[in-house]
Amino acid sequence: RLFKNGVEYPQSCVKVLMDGNDLDPTSLTLNCLVKLGTSDSIDLRASNTTGTDSITIVCYTCVITQV
Repeated sequence: RLFKNGVEYPQSCVKVLMDGNDLDPTSLTLNCLVKLGTSDSIDLRASNTTGTDSITIVCYTCVITQV
């Protein structure tokens, strides 16, 4: 999920199911338009919604394009 100024941005919700197999990497894409002002901030958050196991992100790429 993407958060703008600490508030969840509803259009950014993405769900992916993982089977827990470390040898089977999962890819996820999130696309949305967010209107930002000079002092606005965004952050991305991930959570385990089906258990208490930690999430480990090995490779992360973020591309932001101004339109």
